[in-house]
Amino acid sequence: NTKLLHRLAWKELRSLRALWLSLLGMALVVQMCSALIDNSHGDRVILLFGAALWLPVVFSRACAAMAFAGEREEGTDQLLCRLAAPPLALWGVKLTMIVLCTVSMFVIVYPVAWIGSGVDERVWAHNPYVITELSGFRQADGVVGQMHGLAIFWGVCLLSWGMFFSLLLRRVLPCLVVSVLATLLTQWLV
Repeated sequence: NTKLLHRLAWKELRSLRALWLSLLGMALVVQMCSALIDNSHGDRVILLFGAALWLPVVFSRACAAMAFAGEREEGTDQLLCRLAAPPLALWGVKLTMIVLCTVSMFVIVYPVAWIGSGVDERVWAHNPYVITELSGFRQADGVVGQMHGLAIFWGVCLLSWGMFFSLLLRRVLPCLVVSVLATLLTQWLV
């Protein structure tokens, strides 16, 4: 049974690879292009951290929607039924691979944002309100803090709702739309 789960994990990794590479490339290009932006109002910092936080969230949302709805759309759900994979184990493998890929993307793009923002880590660790030589980082500081909270909230909600609606709906696009609407409703209720 373990061999089957390893093969399913490898299959899932191969299906997520193209989307992971394209969004990682997009995040890095956006972060490199941010060097061209004037940072007098903290715009560069906001763009750097925005790409580092939101593109992994977009990745996890798309992967969650593709998890089971994509299997039905491609017709590979019948193959999974024939393999006699336990449903809970299959769900666990898919969720684990999505989380691992999302975290790996975050681990790559977040240090780029940190380095590109010019904030010295030693100064930040002792007093997060001490601002370095960068003009405009003070204005961006509150926005970046809010982005962290929203990215975590949206990431968890979109992943949860995406996996849930992926099990219910047969197509990927309706699953994406409904999971975003459910997240907006959740945010409004909270």
